[in-house]
Amino acid sequence: MFDREMFDKEEAVADLNQALGIDLGAVCDVLERNSAETEQVGALTDEAWTAMSEARLFHALVPEALGGAELLPRQVLALGEVLSYHSGSAGWVFSQNAGVMAHTAFLAPHCAKEVAAGTNAAGVYAPHGVAEQVDGGYKVSGAYQYASGSTRAAYIGSGALIMVDGEIAPANELGNYPVCCYLLPSENVERIGNWDVMGLQGTGSVDYRVDEQFVEQGMTFSLFETNPITGGPLYRIGPVPLTTIGACGWALGVASRAMHELFEIVKAGRTRLGQDPMADQQIFQREFGRHTMALDAARMAIHQAHQNAYDQADRTGEVSIRAMVDIKAASNYLFGVAREVTRFAFEQAGSQGFRNPSRVQQCFRDMFTGGLHIAFADRYLNDLTNHLLGREVSPI
Repeated sequence: MFDREMFDKEEAVADLNQALGIDLGAVCDVLERNSAETEQVGALTDEAWTAMSEARLFHALVPEALGGAELLPRQVLALGEVLSYHSGSAGWVFSQNAGVMAHTAFLAPHCAKEVAAGTNAAGVYAPHGVAEQVDGGYKVSGAYQYASGSTRAAYIGSGALIMVDGEIAPANELGNYPVCCYLLPSENVERIGNWDVMGLQGTGSVDYRVDEQFVEQGMTFSLFETNPITGGPLYRIGPVPLTTIGACGWALGVASRAMHELFEIVKAGRTRLGQDPMADQQIFQREFGRHTMALDAARMAIHQAHQNAYDQADRTGEVSIRAMVDIKAASNYLFGVAREVTRFAFEQAGSQGFRNPSRVQQCFRDMFTGGLHIAFADRYLNDLTNHLLGREVSPI
């Protein structure tokens, strides 16, 4: 059963400190202090990057056998939420890079050790490239967008459609084309400095290009793989959910910070000419309470969906389609709630929200940028309905 006390912030931090062997509060202090500068420079500051990498946060999902923490789902979600509360950009970089590093579970052991020994890995697994099978591996190339945290990454992961005799390999019975995911040392990738956006400004999510080159078989895996080579039950959910779990924690952290900022504004006496203070207005009280409970409910839903899948994998060695569909549906539901919570906080903050600098405005911009990620796709609710109707749905 869901243990609501598990997500008390102080308890979550204490749990993570023990699991990671760090002082997470000290890391969060650095992220908070560097939040504004991170946005200004368009990437994590040196101080923020150093704090996160020295704490080995990007290894949170790396299998323990490879030197990682192999955190439990509730811990990954909590870590993403805590970091994102203090810096939306830093929390996003964590979620994306830790997710890519998790894919070491699917690489050949000698390749996995090589990647796990690096500081972090970034990348984009959307199949915007091609992979031609050759002896010992693939010839790959492609052009990719939005590689968060890639300017400092040791390795870059990418996705490519597999080519057979000059043609794209046939799709499976669900209409999914086989996708080869591969990792390359960052020096083999040409990054394009074009990150100028509305939100998540400090993530350095630049585009990049991969010129044709060879990648060995052991440094590749299938986007649809659910049988890890290394690691425990966590990795049975497959590469895509591993990438998105941290993003769900991110949405919770940004929305929670937006509500905190509004609470502080209202508590300080915000009012409008001729009206009672907002703190005394029954409509505001009701709506603030409603949004608070909605966010709590969404947090419970995403934690429970991931825990159910983990428990299933631990018990049986596999994860059912229903459990996978529930993770996807809970992710979409969570973002819908987080988006409305953040919008409410921004609108109710009034001029204190649109006048720079403003953390509630930063939360608003971050939420409506990160929310475009596939982690929160609307089609996930369609998948849930179709599964309930007895129709076949894609596991990703």
